[in-house]
Amino acid sequence: FENPNTKLAPEINYWIGWSEKNLKRDNFFSSGDLFLKQCIKRYPKSAIAPKCLEEYRESVEFEFSGSSGRNIPDDIQKELVRLKQLIDLK
Repeated sequence: FENPNTKLAPEINYWIGWSEKNLKRDNFFSSGDLFLKQCIKRYPKSAIAPKCLEEYRESVEFEFSGSSGRNIPDDIQKELVRLKQLIDLK
């Protein structure tokens, strides 16, 4: 947050998001999704942005999956499409 323009900012967002996502699976509170989305929104042209999107997508699928299958709300589905479009504009 202190150096958002450093070349490492996209990587930092990815690794914080990845760590938080995996901690969430062990029932810890998570803000990882926010870092992963920030990675995509602020740095869509970075090499790691597609990884951030994949991690975020996996996190969403995990969060909205249960015994009745996967039930991702429409607004979240649309957000995933918009985030992918940001990356595809490279």
